[in-house]
Amino acid sequence: MKQLVLCLFSLLLLTGCGGSSSSDSVPTFIVSAKTGQGGTVSPSQKTLEEGGTASFTITLEPGFGIYEISGCDGELSDNTFTVAAITEACDIDIAFEVTLPAPQGLTAMADDATLVLTWESVSEASSYNLFFDTVPHINPATYAANGTGQLVLDVTSPHTLPDLTNGTAYYAVVTAVAGNAESAASEEVGVIPEGLFTPIGGLNDTGIDWCPDMHSNHLDCPVTGLEGQDGDQGRDAQAREGTLTKRGSGAAGFDFTKLDAVGNALPDTATEWRCVRDNVTGLIWEEKTTDGGPQDRNAVYRHSELAAYVNTVNNGALCGADDWRLPRRYELLNIVHNGRNSPMIDVDFFQNMPDDTLPRPHPFWTADENWLVSFGNGTTQRTENTMGSDERLRVRLVRDSQAPGQAPTVSGSCSGQSSIQPQPFSTPSEDFIVHNNGTVTHTVSGLMWMRCQHGQALDDGTCTGHESRHTWEDALAVAKSHNFAGYSDWRLPNKNELASIIEEACRFPNLNHEIFPLLTDSSQVNSFWSSSPVTGKVGQRWHVDFNVGGEVTHFSSTSDLYIRLVRDTTQEP
Repeated sequence: MKQLVLCLFSLLLLTGCGGSSSSDSVPTFIVSAKTGQGGTVSPSQKTLEEGGTASFTITLEPGFGIYEISGCDGELSDNTFTVAAITEACDIDIAFEVTLPAPQGLTAMADDATLVLTWESVSEASSYNLFFDTVPHINPATYAANGTGQLVLDVTSPHTLPDLTNGTAYYAVVTAVAGNAESAASEEVGVIPEGLFTPIGGLNDTGIDWCPDMHSNHLDCPVTGLEGQDGDQGRDAQAREGTLTKRGSGAAGFDFTKLDAVGNALPDTATEWRCVRDNVTGLIWEEKTTDGGPQDRNAVYRHSELAAYVNTVNNGALCGADDWRLPRRYELLNIVHNGRNSPMIDVDFFQNMPDDTLPRPHPFWTADENWLVSFGNGTTQRTENTMGSDERLRVRLVRDSQAPGQAPTVSGSCSGQSSIQPQPFSTPSEDFIVHNNGTVTHTVSGLMWMRCQHGQALDDGTCTGHESRHTWEDALAVAKSHNFAGYSDWRLPNKNELASIIEEACRFPNLNHEIFPLLTDSSQVNSFWSSSPVTGKVGQRWHVDFNVGGEVTHFSSTSDLYIRLVRDTTQEP
């Protein structure tokens, strides 16, 4: 028995692990190969003599690549792994990784309660998975964690998501699938499905959500003794008090929505957009670029070059539209943010404002005979009064949110010293309802106006009597106590409201005489107070001078100016 054990021990010493029983044979060793998900290896095991080598062929599943090979020294060539001279048994561990590329070019087109998603195909993919949610930053691995994420398996491009909620932001990503491989997620898109868009209507408020006294700005509203000023009413005041519901977002009472390159509504969190929709007026505005091209924020144009610029933008179908145009003066004034300093615009939506390197601060062309609107100081100016129409200035185009129908017949009357024809009427008579009590309702703004300025009365279609002038402080008091045509809620109009009745087709004065009758001596129609203070200029208040083209600028609040009162209603008395 001892002799048998000794023989067996001696045999093991001679052959090694896995070796033969011959005392003079070469030792042999087992080499094993293991893989995880993503591929196979052949052979899975091989017995080699000491010093021998062998090759193992790796077959990849679709969408996978070799990530790492460990154990048993060797070299990988393409998908073949060859071990070095073997001196002992060893294991080859092969790990795989997903190499299937993520889909590119994911876009979403919004429609009524639906989204249509398209993306570029991935050559190895056999199908795609779509993940969507009302919460951004989708992670396919945890998409269902918040209870709102959803997965649609085995989709192809284009894919329609139906039965969505209009006005709600939806976010989506797509992954490519090939066998057991699923790619990383595409870039996330977020858009808002909408039905037929209808603007809120009326004018934008000025952005002034604070009140001044005679010595300070940015006070809490109301200020005792100065009630009825701009910051006391309107959308800005509602936003300040937290009672204003918005469709999008914006500073103070502004309500804007970002639009993508084809016109889809985007979430407020979007970091890239091409246009801005004003949800109050319904106008859609061009957002400037920083690419050095025609739409660059610092690009400037002569008046004679504006038509070519409009054609360039329309030919490029900015935000899916080809009906871009120059804005009227009152339209551009409606996006001036009078509650902040230069640039006087909501920079969270109009982020690419120009460098202020021109002689005038941030001046933009309008469609109204060389009139400019400055986003540096909020005023309107005429080029012919300063540097002439050869001046190079900025431009921001606008379009209507709905395709215009047949142009209505518009009329008006210019009774002053001159008219500008064929300049289209900016306050056509068709936009007003004339009442028999000395008032008129402007259907565009929903405001009711006194047809004659304060101190006058309407007599057989003519304003008669002695018009009165007041300091700004006194004008507020007059409005507060005024009773006319059965109403006691008259007030001073704010800057935008007063500018909304400027008639661009008329001069000296810039008023539609059919709506606002004049005295025989029209020079008495001059500067009128608004209720709006000037940010950055204590004691200054905005006014409109209807006798110099409707210039919008500011005076000291102690100046004596005319007043024309307004009230908030769209109802005919």
